[in-house]
Amino acid sequence: MQGFLEAFCKIEIKAHGILKVESKVYNWKSANNTMVDGKLCKTYIYETLETTVENNMIKYLIIIINFVIRTVVSLIMAYCGCDTESIKLQFVTNVVFVCQFFNTGVLPMLCTANLSG
Repeated sequence: MQGFLEAFCKIEIKAHGILKVESKVYNWKSANNTMVDGKLCKTYIYETLETTVENNMIKYLIIIINFVIRTVVSLIMAYCGCDTESIKLQFVTNVVFVCQFFNTGVLPMLCTANLSG
C-alpha cells in the first residue's frame, strides 16, 4: 500500500491505536455512487507487521550464521597445525577473506533472494 491509503492508515493508527483501526469498518462511495463498507487499514497493518517480522528474522539469521562461521573458524585455527608462523598468518588471512566475502556478498544476496520457486 502506498500513497493516500498508506498515509490515511498511518494517521488513523496514530489517532486511534492499531487495535481499533484494524477492526474499524469504513464507509465510502465507489465510482458508480454506491456505498461500500470495508476494513481499509487491515491489509496495511498485516503487511507492515509481516515486513517487520521478516526483517527481524533476517537480521537474527545473519547473526546466527556469523556466530557459526566464527566458531568453525576458531576450531579450524585450533587444529590447524601450521609448521611456521608465516603459513599460519597466510591461512588466517585467507580464512578472514572468505568469511568477509561471505558476510558482505553471499548473506545479503541470500536474505533478499526470492526463494518461492
